[in-house]
This record gives sequence, C-alpha cells and structure tokens, in this order.
Amino acid sequence: MTQESTMIGEKIAARRQQLGWTQTDLARAIGIAPSR
Repeated sequence: MTQESTMIGEKIAARRQQLGWTQTDLARAIGIAPSR
C-alpha cells in the first residue's frame, strides 16, 4: 500500500461522505451496470 493509494482512498471516502452515499448505494450503483 503506497502513500499515494492511501491518499486516493481517503479522497474517495471523503467524496462519498459529501454525496452521502452508503456502502449499499455504492454497491447498487456499481452492481447495476455490470450485472447485464
């Protein structure tokens, strides 16, 4: 785990909090497209 990837992970987490997305919302958003 490089410091860079940690930064990216933190940015994603912060962005997700801003949007108010939960893990379930993320899974649903990600799961809809590939499931076809």
